Amino acid sequence: MIGVAKTVGNWRLAIGFLDEMFHWQISSTTLMAGSVMTVCQEASQWHAVLKLLGRLPLLRLTPDLVCFNIAISSCEGIGTWRLALSLLEGILGQSLRVNAVTFNSAITACVKAIQWQAALSLLWQMPSGLPDVISLNAAIAACSQQWQYAVELFARMAEHPDHRYHKGNCMIKVPFPSPDDITYNSVITACEKGGMWTLALHFFAKMQNRLKPNSVTYQGVLSACERESQWETALAFLTLLISRQELPSAMHAGSVIHSLLKVQSKSEMVPRIDPLLHWLREVWQVQAAAMTSKKLGELKEVVASLPGLVVASKPPGVSTEDFRDLLAKELKLELSIVSRLDHPTSGVLPLVVGNDSPGDRWVRAQFAGRMVCKEYACLCEGPSLGDVGYQGQISVPLRTLQIDETWQSEACDLGDGSEAVTDFEVMERYLPPFSEESAQGTSEGELKELIFLKVFPKTGRRHQIRVHFSSLSRPLVGDLTYGPGLGGSLLPTERLFLHCRSLSFLDLEGKSFQVNSSLPEELLDLLQTLDKMVPGHAVCEERSEAEACTTQAGLDYSFES
Repeated sequence: MIGVAKTVGNWRLAIGFLDEMFHWQISSTTLMAGSVMTVCQEASQWHAVLKLLGRLPLLRLTPDLVCFNIAISSCEGIGTWRLALSLLEGILGQSLRVNAVTFNSAITACVKAIQWQAALSLLWQMPSGLPDVISLNAAIAACSQQWQYAVELFARMAEHPDHRYHKGNCMIKVPFPSPDDITYNSVITACEKGGMWTLALHFFAKMQNRLKPNSVTYQGVLSACERESQWETALAFLTLLISRQELPSAMHAGSVIHSLLKVQSKSEMVPRIDPLLHWLREVWQVQAAAMTSKKLGELKEVVASLPGLVVASKPPGVSTEDFRDLLAKELKLELSIVSRLDHPTSGVLPLVVGNDSPGDRWVRAQFAGRMVCKEYACLCEGPSLGDVGYQGQISVPLRTLQIDETWQSEACDLGDGSEAVTDFEVMERYLPPFSEESAQGTSEGELKELIFLKVFPKTGRRHQIRVHFSSLSRPLVGDLTYGPGLGGSLLPTERLFLHCRSLSFLDLEGKSFQVNSSLPEELLDLLQTLDKMVPGHAVCEERSEAEACTTQAGLDYSFES
């Protein structure tokens, strides 16, 4: 029965069966307990794994190395990597003899939490003879933001076929693992993030001599060229890929498109993007097939439809995947996702007919190449961003981390994250409903207000708009993840005030296409309950004086990192 629970991935059921055995005094084994722990680990239930590990003595079972390895592997998140190191220290302090899996699991936990120093420390702590290719690959992956260390580790693998260590009075020679495709991809990724595009090409050339590059390899090199605006090299590399009968992915094409767009506005000598787009359509054989669904005009969620393309308005409180599945069932069409909206976000959502079709690649390439113009409406709270009509830009890098079962983003330094750019315009300013929180203002003495914004994300990072404004101490109203919570908000509501209002891109026939979605009634009703800040109002005058002083101090509200 525990095996059945493991097959279906029901961790609660697996724990229940183990408890039943203990209740009925049926002897269990450490192997069975390890199976239950594995079910919990695969469900990202690290709390349950550690709790079960601590309960094993009560079940008259002695934890073995496999159980500890499973527990360490379950601690692969931003908030749990220290637990992985603590478990490893506990093992080393006992009579259990660790193996490569033990250290590899701990190193991988550090990778997921972007803790490269801890990962390297663990690698050098491994007993002589234990490091294998998995250990070194994980350590190189941990150094994705530190390309020098990644290159150094790669050199040790590639240039030293064996390493030696002392064991008593003897010198032991142990074969050093050779780089595999994961090794090359990891070091190329590190070079890409470090802006070392020539070095990324160097490792690609070395890889070709002994291994076959894959899609991840190509993407690493193209992303390195994209980061440094090397459009000519990126285009030549894409040509090489196609000449090898490799069909480029949407991400491959997107990197080349963005490389060209980045320099096109700066130089008239750069060729236009149109020939590249036409070439890609021919390579992918993009065709706009007519749709046969009779319900397209009957569903209120569908706001527009073109041959091979359905554009819907996603409601809040449903994931993009679940909404797509419901719509596909209603329309009796196979729909693929080309862009996502957060679970609590509403608005325009394009869907392409077919799964991994040429049309799917065509639209996703436009998103990846930053050709799609996106407009959102949101309401944030906090100190003023400027008067109505003010335009600004937030360019704070973001990184995504796994926290328990969910993925979240956070603002970080330029070397630790990915480029993220959000433009905005102040559309209206509102007085918050009177409360003790609004009366106190901020610790710096700035008064708070509610700010209605038009937002244009230039990149597509996870939760980008929400994290960007939260990083400025101006979280979105109703943001229960990055905001102050219902108790600390100026306008307590569980409805996130974020709506994708407009998208414009090229349809499957290559023609410009724009679709709009009006602000939902519940958000409009919320705005109508608020009082606008008008010139002459006492609070408005006080805030204007504060803004004038801030501007004179040299702050122009551009918020660039």
